[in-house]
Amino acid sequence: MAGGQLIGPDGVGELRGAPRTVPLAPRALDAGSGRRLWDLSEDLTSVRFALPAAG
Repeated sequence: MAGGQLIGPDGVGELRGAPRTVPLAPRALDAGSGRRLWDLSEDLTSVRFALPAAG
């Protein structure tokens, strides 16, 4: 499995079934949303990570 892939069920609506690679929702790939989620998570948990900027 390559990075950036999502594994989910293969049944109707991806609610149940055998595991398979499923497409990511477009909002899951939005860098701005990811940044806001990360910042909010750090604020709510009071945990900070010194990570390099994504390139």
